Amino acid sequence: MFPVVPQLLNFAPYTHPELASVLRNRLTLLPNRERILFDDDAIQLCARKVAATSGDTRKALDICR
Repeated sequence: MFPVVPQLLNFAPYTHPELASVLRNRLTLLPNRERILFDDDAIQLCARKVAATSGDTRKALDICR
């Protein structure tokens, strides 16, 4: 029997336009009352900061939370 060797998958970090798109799509799931709390400039700032450091969508969503 051969040993199982796990494969390593490397994912490229998200860019700021991709992160902004993910954030906008997730915000559409919120009720109307909460959706207006996020200005587009705030979404852009969050997306740019996260893209510059890690590109991790979870981090961007956590910041918005």
